[in-house]
Amino acid sequence: MEKAGIQADYQYLERLYREMWRRVTDTKYVSSPTSLPGQEDAKAFKKRCLERGVPSDIFAKAGELFILNVTKAIGMGSWGVKLDLTTQLVNASPAMDEIGKRNALRDFVGVRVGYGNVDRYVPQVDRNQVPSQDSAWALLENNDLKEGANVQAFSSQMHTIHLMHHAPLAIEIFQRVETQQVQDPRAELSVLTPTLEHINAHRGFLQGDKNQEQAFTEAGIILRRGSQAMSVLVGMVRRLQAREEELRAKQGEVIDSARQALRDREYQLKALEMQGKLQNEAAKQESLNAMRATKTDQQMEIRRMEAEANIELRQKQQDAEIELMRQKAAQRE
Repeated sequence: MEKAGIQADYQYLERLYREMWRRVTDTKYVSSPTSLPGQEDAKAFKKRCLERGVPSDIFAKAGELFILNVTKAIGMGSWGVKLDLTTQLVNASPAMDEIGKRNALRDFVGVRVGYGNVDRYVPQVDRNQVPSQDSAWALLENNDLKEGANVQAFSSQMHTIHLMHHAPLAIEIFQRVETQQVQDPRAELSVLTPTLEHINAHRGFLQGDKNQEQAFTEAGIILRRGSQAMSVLVGMVRRLQAREEELRAKQGEVIDSARQALRDREYQLKALEMQGKLQNEAAKQESLNAMRATKTDQQMEIRRMEAEANIELRQKQQDAEIELMRQKAAQRE
């Protein structure tokens, strides 16, 4: 009888609300010169609607355009039925959209703590989307991750909020890898490695929390994509290192050739320098020999002349002696 009575009350209450709505939106009722019950409240309601931007022509047809229905309590007054129905709603929530999931959760919480306390636990607006201290801290951590620094996750942090801010950093790298737009694989790898480690740390704190199963699963998807991206980046780095080694080898050959050419040039310069010295020494020796030969010739000429002079002098002396002897002989005769 209790459930039947509540259902009957809902039917009468719904009729009452619909009749009230019809009168409030009836232009004749509101503008009637006769004083009617609730007329002033209806006028005030119409005034507030027009002030809030409701078109007057829409308001004139509101009674036809909108039909009021009474919101019926879950379980028809039965506490046990409320608990059972809200539990079933939460279990079925994965098949609902985001608004449906949040409404199911709000009803689940409201039945247990009272609808006046629902906003403490499940507000209409997702507070994870509202900037908070954890959001600011996560953005600062992103700056450190971009520098390749290792960032530690703490159990006291709001892990879902942190994952919301860290995931886009990793996804940007995934997209560049998947679209083959990576310019510096080493730099990408230095950012992706600590980012995935940090995401995995936050994910570890969510493990076993049934209320965070979705965030836990999404973080797992990020880590799997990250593993694939890292494999691609590691391959790119290895190929880059091989090319660099090959280039260094070629550069080494060029440098060795240049060094050998330089050494050959130095040898040539030294040989030319030695040859020049030898030529200079030979020229000096030849000049010295020529000078010595000239001096010798001159000395020999002088000696020859001296010898000729001596011979001539002795000849003259002998002639003089002979003449003297002849004269003496002539005198004795």
